[in-house]
Amino acid sequence: MVKNNTKYLPHTWVDPRLYVGISSINGQGIFASSDIREGEKVMVWGGVVIKRNEYENTWEKYRPQTVVQINEEEYLGLPVGEEEVSMDEYLNHSCDPNLWLIDEVTLVARRNIASGEELTLDSATWNDDTDEEYSDDSVCTCGSEVCRIKLTPHDWKIPVLQKKYAGHFSPYLEKRIRRPGRRPGRQPVPALSISRPRQ
Repeated sequence: MVKNNTKYLPHTWVDPRLYVGISSINGQGIFASSDIREGEKVMVWGGVVIKRNEYENTWEKYRPQTVVQINEEEYLGLPVGEEEVSMDEYLNHSCDPNLWLIDEVTLVARRNIASGEELTLDSATWNDDTDEEYSDDSVCTCGSEVCRIKLTPHDWKIPVLQKKYAGHFSPYLEKRIRRPGRRPGRQPVPALSISRPRQ
């Protein structure tokens, strides 16, 4: 049983330098209105804590693009009744993102980000939801040279990604990766890859 005494923000906090604009990746995305330095905090996910069994039975009560797993037994998300759209709903995936996690809810710049650049996060660092639908004809449009083409909820097991994002997976995934006796994932890594937004 996971005991979580962490206090989370009731709503997602977003750096005031961020804005929503038209994305070349997918629909709309989040952009920087001025330069952001490597390591700067840009977003902290907020919402209500939802137990896994509760979420499985009441998922329609939460805004799907705000729901994120925070440990083996709990999710964090915003209820459907929230009137304003939360900016994190526009956060797109990239296979070579400029953001990564420093805990289960805090996103920081992985490198320097230029004014006008879209902010992105690799879904492999936080998502292993095997109940989520991944369409076989869903094509990643991140445009990265390291695009994985097809995304799965098992991408966190890919050794290349484990090395690339070491220390920057959501803590529950970090624990799985570092579990004693756990062999690294053996999924092949395609030469190219696809991206899709948070869902």
